[in-house]
Amino acid sequence: MHAIIRKGQGEYYVSAVFGYFRSLPKDDSYEEYIRCSRYPYYIVWNEEKTALIKKHQYVQGTEHIIPQILIVDGDQKGWVFDSKTRSEWVPFLPKELADELVQKKTLPEQIRKQCMAEDDNFTYQEFREVKTKKDIEDLEWVSGCFHDGRVEKVEWKKDAALYVLMEDVWGCSIELWFWGDVEYDISARDSERFDPYWLDGSIFFENGFIYLVDDCDVTAEQITSNHCWFKGRHMKYRVIPD
Repeated sequence: MHAIIRKGQGEYYVSAVFGYFRSLPKDDSYEEYIRCSRYPYYIVWNEEKTALIKKHQYVQGTEHIIPQILIVDGDQKGWVFDSKTRSEWVPFLPKELADELVQKKTLPEQIRKQCMAEDDNFTYQEFREVKTKKDIEDLEWVSGCFHDGRVEKVEWKKDAALYVLMEDVWGCSIELWFWGDVEYDISARDSERFDPYWLDGSIFFENGFIYLVDDCDVTAEQITSNHCWFKGRHMKYRVIPD
């Protein structure tokens, strides 16, 4: 797993992710539910890759839900999963050890090598074409399935590609390009008549096209005039962190 680590003001770096940890509720109260929901954290590299740090999923000290971590590669092959706390981590770095190493700001050589190995087969692509089911899954990860997103701009480029800018996606904006027999309809999200914000989004391949639709679990046949949608033979995207 790899993620964009937001530094704010559009600045960021990319890190391997070594764990995601949540607390167990102390009781059944709403306050405990909020505490465990709002304060999960990831274990990631510092920017220099010299130590591990704890990075809360959301910015702390605000009522707003502002992600600090944007997952760009959701691969968790071999990870350990705890269904009770809904925590998950790489096998060599359980919570107690990860927390200890974060606090000490040091890494034993063997663990450092294991952490570095997580980056061996990964290269961050600023512009990424969606060609496989894995590509779709990673776009769903980083976009949060476009929850709360809205179409800010749609325009044709000189190379016959359709350019789409999605704003208000949690923690970022996302640029998309569609090309090859492109069709689209955004009238259902016309801000002058309707709510422009998406609740969910679906990305799927069908009949030689790739689709992006403002609904979950839909097929091409189910798309109606009540949907905001795009389709093309090809699609690529770029994440712009806030």
